[in-house]
Amino acid sequence: MTKRSAPLPRCLLISTTLALCLLPALSAADEPFVVDQHYRLQAGDVIIISVLGEESLSGSRQIGPGGSIALPLVGSVPVVGQSLLEVTNLVTKYYKDVLRRPLVTVSLDETASKRRVYVTGRVEKPGSQMLPLGSTLPEAVVAAGFSEDSDLSHVTLRRAGGQFSTVDLSGLRTSQPLETNIVLQWDDRVFVPERDMRLIVLGQIAKPGSYNVPLGRRLTLLELITQIAGGLTSQAAKVANLIRGDADQTEQIDLTKLLEQGDLSQNRDLRPGDTVVIPESGRVTIAGEVSQPTTLFPTNNMTLLEAMVRVGGFTPNAGLRKVQVRRDDHVSVINFEDVWRRGNLTDNLVLQAGDVVIVPKAAAEEVLITGAVARAGTIDIRDQDSPTLLKLLSSAGKAPNGDYTRVSIYRENEHVVANAQAAMEQGDMRGNPLLLPGDVVYVPEVGKVAMLGAFSRPGLVDYDPKLTFMQYLSQAGLPPAGTARLDKGVVIRTRPDGTYETVQFDVSKIIKGQIPDPIKILPGDIIYIEGKGPARADLWTQIRDILFTFGAIRGLIP
Repeated sequence: MTKRSAPLPRCLLISTTLALCLLPALSAADEPFVVDQHYRLQAGDVIIISVLGEESLSGSRQIGPGGSIALPLVGSVPVVGQSLLEVTNLVTKYYKDVLRRPLVTVSLDETASKRRVYVTGRVEKPGSQMLPLGSTLPEAVVAAGFSEDSDLSHVTLRRAGGQFSTVDLSGLRTSQPLETNIVLQWDDRVFVPERDMRLIVLGQIAKPGSYNVPLGRRLTLLELITQIAGGLTSQAAKVANLIRGDADQTEQIDLTKLLEQGDLSQNRDLRPGDTVVIPESGRVTIAGEVSQPTTLFPTNNMTLLEAMVRVGGFTPNAGLRKVQVRRDDHVSVINFEDVWRRGNLTDNLVLQAGDVVIVPKAAAEEVLITGAVARAGTIDIRDQDSPTLLKLLSSAGKAPNGDYTRVSIYRENEHVVANAQAAMEQGDMRGNPLLLPGDVVYVPEVGKVAMLGAFSRPGLVDYDPKLTFMQYLSQAGLPPAGTARLDKGVVIRTRPDGTYETVQFDVSKIIKGQIPDPIKILPGDIIYIEGKGPARADLWTQIRDILFTFGAIRGLIP
């Protein structure tokens, strides 16, 4: 048995030397990489096959992306997901047809085995990498090279089987222990987002604008006002409004106590994404997602609606349902959408001098349209009074190869099947349901079968009535070791009448050589194997999340 923590290759020293020096050791909760009798082979592994006395049949064999090796006199043999002992028995079985008593040994060449991964985003060398067996997620990021603009606290990892996780690798900049040292698998996709380091200061300040928060250094409100932004103007009120991040959290700071009395309990640490608003005495301050953030003299009985008109309205990202009006120590949250869009003046407040109005950024309300449509992607339904299936399919564009008689809508705990074709051609509105934020609409492709989840090669395969269920599984490749809940396989079949059926199957029995009861596959079927990860109660949430993941990998989701 070989047991080791995966070493960092010397070649990686070239890209980010400092980070390598600080690369933390495994925390107590991490498992070291182990190759033993339980290890399951993956694509990229190199195995050494020795057949006693048969040099022509012996040698090194690399497992290709399809999960197979080439055996002399035999051909292509799938081995992904099997142990070394199982492969030994398999090779012995094949060579019994040509040798009287074949003596076969199979071992793993750890030095030659590689893992191909893709690292994209805010890195110095985006693209594919070939890393040694046992390489970890932090090592892949270090090899790609990161900069001050790389957001290491939100690195995402997507497995070939669709599993998705977000990992905090901030410890790469320091000597702090990492949250995890995930061992990489073949075709893993790593994304490092860009770090937005800016904060904004508005209102009665000498130098309003946006400022970068220094990386790794504390920045306080007191420092921003007195040293960076040039101090308050003579018209400034003695308060500051601090808006955190997405503007869901606001706080009023007493500047008299902070600046004149030295009360540091009023000081606050600032973070990227914060907005600081210094209102003007005797005026109303309008900030956030408006066309022209500014201050206004409140004329007699100036209302919130009038103030919004005077600043030119809102940005497209405005969250009108949660507009905040801060008056002294009280904050009112107003659904201004009813006022602005529908003329309901019930919440149209009369503003007073000193009021601060904050319009937050709206949360996205998106639906993903995927499958056989002309323009797959996400559609924001925030501004649509009636976001029906036909309306969104029209936006996505009809594809000639789409089967619109059984469109699937996957949402939390629910699966809806809609005959959009009948709605379009016959006016049967049962096929035109309303869509909800977070829905995934999947239009199956005519003549295709979808292989989703933890397969080695998930995606669409051509329907062939001659193929057996086992041959469909073989085309997509059985899941690599440790990536799937092998007993959680299911075939999902939808019908034009709006119904569906599911058929369960157990991959672990298939790997052991137990042939399952025949399952007849039809065009449009989805064959799904659940990936490893936190168990989720319902199947439909899993399918929805898997389709979102594939959308992100294909670049459909920003």
